[in-house]
Amino acid sequence: MTTVNEEVKKNGIFDLIPPSVDQGHIICKVLYNENDDACDLRFLDFYAVPESESADAVPEIVGKTVRELYPETASCWIEKADHASRTKQQTYIEYYTNALKHWFDVYFLFTGSKDEDHVSVIFRNVTGQKQNEAVNAFLLEVQDSMAGQDTAEKIAHTAGEKIGSFLDVAFCQFLHIEYTLAEWELLYQWHTEDGQVNHEIISMPYWRDEAFRHAARAGKSIVFPKQGNEPEKAESADTAGKELSYVAVPFHRNDALTFVLIVGNPGLRNWQPFEIKLIEESSARVFPHLERALEKTAMKEKEALTQIVVDTTELATWEWNLIVDEINWNKQHFELLGMEPKDERVKSEAFLNHIYPDDKEFVTAELAKSVHENLPFSAEFRIVRDDNIIRWMSGYGRVTQQKNGVTTHMSGVMLDITERKQTEITLRNSEERLRKLINDVKDYALFMISTDGIIIEWSPGAEKIKGYTDEEIIGKHFSIFYTPEEIADSQPEKELAKAMAEGHAETEGVRVRKSGERFLASEVVTAVYNINGKLTGFSKIARDIGKHRQVHRLPKQPAEQFRSVVNSISEYAIIIYDTGNYITDWNPGAQIMFGFTPEEAIGQFADIIYTDEDKAAGIPEKEILAVRKEGRAVDERYHVRKDQSQLYVSGIMSPLYNKDGKLAGYVKVARDLTERKKMEQTLKDADRRKDEFMAMLGHELRNPLAPIRNILQILKLTHQNDEALNSSVDMMMRQVDHIVHLVNDLLDMSRINNGKINFRPERTDLVSVTKRAIEMARPMFQAGNRVLTVHLPEESIYIDGDITRIIQIINNLLSNGVKYTLAEGRVILTLERVEDEAVLSVKDNGVGIAREHQNEVFETFVQINATIDRSMGGLGLGLSMVKQLVGLHGGSVKVISAGLGTGSEFIVKFPVID
Repeated sequence: MTTVNEEVKKNGIFDLIPPSVDQGHIICKVLYNENDDACDLRFLDFYAVPESESADAVPEIVGKTVRELYPETASCWIEKADHASRTKQQTYIEYYTNALKHWFDVYFLFTGSKDEDHVSVIFRNVTGQKQNEAVNAFLLEVQDSMAGQDTAEKIAHTAGEKIGSFLDVAFCQFLHIEYTLAEWELLYQWHTEDGQVNHEIISMPYWRDEAFRHAARAGKSIVFPKQGNEPEKAESADTAGKELSYVAVPFHRNDALTFVLIVGNPGLRNWQPFEIKLIEESSARVFPHLERALEKTAMKEKEALTQIVVDTTELATWEWNLIVDEINWNKQHFELLGMEPKDERVKSEAFLNHIYPDDKEFVTAELAKSVHENLPFSAEFRIVRDDNIIRWMSGYGRVTQQKNGVTTHMSGVMLDITERKQTEITLRNSEERLRKLINDVKDYALFMISTDGIIIEWSPGAEKIKGYTDEEIIGKHFSIFYTPEEIADSQPEKELAKAMAEGHAETEGVRVRKSGERFLASEVVTAVYNINGKLTGFSKIARDIGKHRQVHRLPKQPAEQFRSVVNSISEYAIIIYDTGNYITDWNPGAQIMFGFTPEEAIGQFADIIYTDEDKAAGIPEKEILAVRKEGRAVDERYHVRKDQSQLYVSGIMSPLYNKDGKLAGYVKVARDLTERKKMEQTLKDADRRKDEFMAMLGHELRNPLAPIRNILQILKLTHQNDEALNSSVDMMMRQVDHIVHLVNDLLDMSRINNGKINFRPERTDLVSVTKRAIEMARPMFQAGNRVLTVHLPEESIYIDGDITRIIQIINNLLSNGVKYTLAEGRVILTLERVEDEAVLSVKDNGVGIAREHQNEVFETFVQINATIDRSMGGLGLGLSMVKQLVGLHGGSVKVISAGLGTGSEFIVKFPVID
């Protein structure tokens, strides 16, 4: 191919051709001198296509010579025409005109006779073809340049430099839009300044232009100035007084604006169609690479964050390749076993050999069940470290890969729970000692009452005073001890209400034994709360004061015998005060508890064992006033030892009367509850850390799930004809959905426990909400081949409820019905109004619940039938969450089952509003 030189490109006949002329034909005559050398070329005629071009638009060249008109380019034209005339063969050149910025194919052909040296010049506009060739070549170059670029910055740098240089523009910007944020992030920028390439960030005002952002969000390319218009000023206030030309191409993913490529100049430019096409085609090739690079970077950051979480929570992780029996442990796993960390895989026997001998069979069996039945592995067990120290561990794992139904890989975590186990053991021992102490006390009736007044625990002292055995009384309402007159006056309910309001309630009144005998009793009922501050019931202590209306009298036996009895008790501090509140007697138990010897304590004022804060508040004096007014004073508070350390003490102070019935002083019996208080605090801290860990673990598990689901959807869309791959993708998507459900349950339970759940009650039609929940649950029944029968009232039932949480309650109960019934099993949902309550019943004919487990089903992480729960992927959170959510609505939930194999019925009650 022959092309003209730079001089020819700058000037020539084609600079005068109108833009609308795409092809034409010029007839010319070659002029020769006396030496028969071609010296000029005369234009004889000019034909333009389209023919509609007016004569005025045709160049005025006919009759003139090329040297006359275009002396600079005459030589090229004369040479080509002479060659065609002499050889009778066509000659070809490519020609570019700066004026039009067009390319032409030009052919010189001999069309004369032997007497006339006429040559036809045929030209054709090939600008579009040349531009397409250039664009395609450039796009291939851009595509090839993406290979090997592993970060978004490198990709944007390479693409920006190529686009900017090819189009000869001043700047090329890549914007990354996080659609959840208000601001747009400049991912990378390439631009030139004074002819030099510069990579420093500069701000462009159109980012903040709402019209620009609206067009970008709509997925439309933005060209400024618009094509076909005269150059115009930017309308944005931020660009007032500045000339700016740019082309912006947006990129959307899942209907969300993700990237924008902006190419432009700080001046006005008439953008050519092929330039706009090149920018759009370039962006279509670059954006997917940017997206993958950002996803890869985000994944690395998540992996790094996950590793930080693992490191900070001291979680030991493991990955087991069962094919070659090799396990990859992290640093924490080696350290938990007392081993030196090393960068090599270990065999399974390295783990099994560290398990405590008595636990090895259990752990091995649980692992085997997980491997062969594809079930989660979860166990608490002891290990023996290399330094022979025994520690408690909690292990969890699951199958991660299978081939032809055979497990090939597992992974999981292990956590040291020794402190929690020791706390549980200490608390259990403390509870046993406390129970033994309660059982040894025969002169006091001690028993526990549920929140609705049902007796749930009974002591030997209660049997002695009240006359009932535990088999006879447990399950009965505690009002059985009250006279008909007090029952009619709602005295039992008043006592519980006062205990809830003030912490405890003290009363004296007539009570009734099993035999019907009436007796005078002094009683204290105390509200009992769990570590989360929720009321769990009441404790009650009662004693028969019989004929002794006054609380205490000094023993009628000699004072020496009384002192001997007091001094023989070392587990309780017994302190006697005179009427002036000065210590007159101090037993060995008081010395052990507070550190003062009798010589140091006797004669001192009562406040020597009180904290400075209690002294300032006048607590010792207030106790004396309470004793004088009410006959006794009960308190639990911190006291001070001789060495100024503090201890938590439960004490009761009563008046002492002499034989004439006159006040002689006071006696205080105190018990050290410091260890119990510490254990309670330890349990609270452990429970708080558990909730915090659950919340953190839930968020960290949920964060990677969205990109995993997106990748699976991309795989499915790009491999629609691959049935095997689609089947695997569908299975993985179901597992991702299942994990999302479990993680949401964990987060909801964590929010409920921490009082941070999003709860928005409003006037709600329970009938309509129940219908919505049923429609959401029907696919679950169809997939499980279960039958759902629904009985709803025709009229609305209104409650003060959160629609989202009510649907969550109903779906959990329906899911429970599907889970615990066999194929073709039946679940019946009934809703009705009973007086001032809406009663929702979900009844099934499934496996049922043993009587001894019916009080446990609403506890967190409890799985009554572990085999079914694990096979269905449960965590034991559903019913616990139901109880918590129903409680937020001021309602109640209970379960009824006649036992295993008889089905179950869950009954939820909500208060109705008019």
